[in-house]
Amino acid sequence: MGAGSSKEDDIKKENEVNYNNNNDLINNSNNNSKLSIVPSPKKSFKNSKKNKNIVNKINEEQEIKAKEDEEIRIIQEQRILEEQKILEKQFLNEGEIQQEGILNEDNDEDDDDDSEQTNDTLINELEKLEKDLKAELIEKKKKEMDEIISKRNKSPSTLILFRKNIENSGLKYLANHLCLMDLTGLDLGWNNINSKGLKYLKESNFIRDKLLWLDLSMNYLGPEGAKYLTKSTFFKYLSELNLSGCRIGVKGMHLLSNCGNAEKLTRLNLKDNNIGEKGIKHLIKAKYLSNLLVIDLSGNNLNCDGVKDFFNSKVFPNIYSVIFTDNSIGNLGLKYFSESYLCKQMNSINFSNNKIGDLGLHYLANTKNIQKMRYIDLSNNEITDEGIEVLLELEFFQKLTKVDIRGNTISDINKNRIKKCLFVSYYDV
Repeated sequence: MGAGSSKEDDIKKENEVNYNNNNDLINNSNNNSKLSIVPSPKKSFKNSKKNKNIVNKINEEQEIKAKEDEEIRIIQEQRILEEQKILEKQFLNEGEIQQEGILNEDNDEDDDDDSEQTNDTLINELEKLEKDLKAELIEKKKKEMDEIISKRNKSPSTLILFRKNIENSGLKYLANHLCLMDLTGLDLGWNNINSKGLKYLKESNFIRDKLLWLDLSMNYLGPEGAKYLTKSTFFKYLSELNLSGCRIGVKGMHLLSNCGNAEKLTRLNLKDNNIGEKGIKHLIKAKYLSNLLVIDLSGNNLNCDGVKDFFNSKVFPNIYSVIFTDNSIGNLGLKYFSESYLCKQMNSINFSNNKIGDLGLHYLANTKNIQKMRYIDLSNNEITDEGIEVLLELEFFQKLTKVDIRGNTISDINKNRIKKCLFVSYYDV
């Protein structure tokens, strides 16, 4: 009994020792301390080897993690360095750009200064050249004007400058020339003159009361030119005025109709001035134009209403000749004319190119107002043989001395009939 009990006690002690040794090993591994080799039996040795492998694995994982941490740290440092380099480069570039901008601004300022100086020099040179050229042209124009004026020996009282291209500069020279003092007639037609030239003429101190007629045709005077003309001192002496193609318009017509200096005018040419119906409204109220004998209203965009208004006006008691060509009065316009107040006193009427047809001649056949008519122009209209038959039967036709029916659709038979009318001394068929 004693021997068996002693053996069991020895085994218990050995197991306790092994248990204590294993606990020490586990604690040591958790504290990351070095393992001490403790002599043990075989079973204990196997357990310690297994524990050692666990420790090694843990150490390896820690080393790997440390390496990864180190690599991450290195990468972060490299990124920080690269970002610093980029920022430094940007800073340097901005500095260079600013510096370059400052230099460019300085250069631009210098270039601007040089450019301004160059431009000023060029402008001065051009102004000088322009002045020299103007002076040369003025001298040339003076010589031309003197030559033209000197050749008027045949008729010293009139000066014909038609199509001489004198322009405003020539008119300025003429306005201060002594030759104007004795003039009774002045033709300035087609000379590229505008309202500025009329201003020179208005301010002239050499035009006297001898000037009776003035031709300003085909110069672009406009309403402004009409203003200077009506305010001129010589305007009140004029009996004939040609403003054909001067484009004075409605406003110019208003100025002319209300001008108190127009009382002596007997002949007035307003052809191609675009006065329209509104211009006629001003004209028929022109009490200062009561002495008109002849007026040309061609090419002014007038219709039958313009005929009606004009020929029923009572401000022209002496008028006997009206030119109404190149408008659009039509058959109705001829009707209004035949019924009008002024029709009785008309000696000459021109309705060429007015879209008049056979019906218009029927209207003429029904009137008794045509009493003094000696000349009628119905050329370039829409008249046929039917209208000519009516015309030949008219009572006033027997008294006509001049007829113009060219440009209509008429047979040769009727043309010959008109030619055989012995009472017609002049005809165009």
